Amino acid sequence: MRWRQVLADLAGKQNKNQPFDINGLILVAKHRGLDLQDRSARERIRSYVEHGFLQDSGGLYRVTDAAIRQFGLLDGNEAERSDADEASETDGGGL
Repeated sequence: MRWRQVLADLAGKQNKNQPFDINGLILVAKHRGLDLQDRSARERIRSYVEHGFLQDSGGLYRVTDAAIRQFGLLDGNEAERSDADEASETDGGGL
């Protein structure tokens, strides 16, 4: 659930889905209780770009409209997840 919360924060009303860099992702992740190192942040971003959850604009990233719709990032539905989904996030998998 934390990773969906991170994406929701990045896409959310306060941020207005403004582009962010690797450091922005790390800061938001830390706010959500994830101790993210630079290397793992880059791997996560690369994976999210490949899956279409983030758009890469030369080192700046934005949450895609598809991810916002699919995961309900702006309507609070990101919290409606199962324990299995949460477990897959902690092992580097899923969203």
